[in-house]
Amino acid sequence: SAVRAQAPVRDTPVHADTRVQDFSLYLDTVLETLAEGPFVSVMRGRGWTGQPLLLGGKTYAHGLGVLTEQRNDAIAEYDLEGGGWKRLRGVIGLEPGYRAAAAKPGLSVRFVVKGDGKELFRSEPFRWDSPPTELNVGVSGVRTLRLEALGDAPWDDSVRSVDWADVRLEK
Repeated sequence: SAVRAQAPVRDTPVHADTRVQDFSLYLDTVLETLAEGPFVSVMRGRGWTGQPLLLGGKTYAHGLGVLTEQRNDAIAEYDLEGGGWKRLRGVIGLEPGYRAAAAKPGLSVRFVVKGDGKELFRSEPFRWDSPPTELNVGVSGVRTLRLEALGDAPWDDSVRSVDWADVRLEK
């Protein structure tokens, strides 16, 4: 019980798919159809410290926090068929780790969004000190949404987590 009390709380998805009537749907509430690499153990609605996601000094109650210690590319897919979604919005960025200032060159990550196998968005490389960036991608007609966090350099402890903060689908 002592170990359990120290462990971060883990949320579970409440939706099996994206066919909901709401105007928007946070992806941290949806079960992905595929998860590879660090997305297998993604933190939903919080970072790896168990606290809300933190990007650029702002906290977010929703989002996906991907642990960087697993040193692999992170991939997740979602079935959008029948949901009528038009946009994917959110904030992307890296939450600095405890050795961020010492990182030379440190972790470098590109965020990629694909729809039905076609690339819809690719970020510039993010480093531990990169500012967060707004994500606004058209997904009209997309049946399979794929999120990727691709490491351009070995994943290290300069970054606590790779965050898709406030990431949501909108109609």
